[in-house]
Amino acid sequence: VHLPAELISGNEVLLVTLVDADLDVNRLAAESVSALLTASSPLTSSVPVPLQETGLSTGVFTGALIAKLQGVALPPGLGDAGEAQVQVNLGDAVGVSYTDADTGVTAVKSATVHSRGQLTITSGIIGTGAGKYGILQVSLTDEDLVGGGSPVATLTSSDASQAPKVLTLTQLGSTSTFSGSLRARPSSVGLASDEVYIRDGDTLAVSYYDPKPITNVFFEVTSPRPRFVAPTPDHMTSFESAMDCPFQILLRAQDE
Repeated sequence: VHLPAELISGNEVLLVTLVDADLDVNRLAAESVSALLTASSPLTSSVPVPLQETGLSTGVFTGALIAKLQGVALPPGLGDAGEAQVQVNLGDAVGVSYTDADTGVTAVKSATVHSRGQLTITSGIIGTGAGKYGILQVSLTDEDLVGGGSPVATLTSSDASQAPKVLTLTQLGSTSTFSGSLRARPSSVGLASDEVYIRDGDTLAVSYYDPKPITNVFFEVTSPRPRFVAPTPDHMTSFESAMDCPFQILLRAQDE
């Protein structure tokens, strides 16, 4: 019996693997097996994990298991396929067990459940009047980190002339969300170390090393240049360039 790792993510589909050639009764078909392998947790005594052979006469069977975190909703669509589920809290151990009918030997594997971090990048405008400026906000949500310090994320741009920006994220109140921001500018002239220059079509990517479970988390977005004026300008307002206008209108020659 195999689990993907010793540290696994809650609220995700885990692939459970069983290898037993004796279960391959019909060598002309990929067979299904039910109720032979079970999963359990401190909150769930035992649930069967349905298994499907990976091909003709392989003797390798796989099944889907979800370690459902208490109080945290599953992502949309997850669980709709009828995957086996066990209820867990962060740090709980999930175990899978299989007893070989021929030998009477029971194989057991377990893994500890943690929360995989989720990253996002959003943009906005701060300030009023001439003091307005664009901002890029990086947010990380990770239940494991609550009360556990300040995680670090790295922001990179598809513009190779800009060095990666390292952001120390701050916990928002007592929530599991951590946030950090950079000032966004439409020009690279005089760019400070805590600022990022964004051209139309640039791709921004943010990464974070999640120690529990051990994985690298990535998120990227391609966005137009941020705009630095109110969404609805006053009538007959003029702009020095299109990049300063929140919308662009196709003009005919006679309109100029």
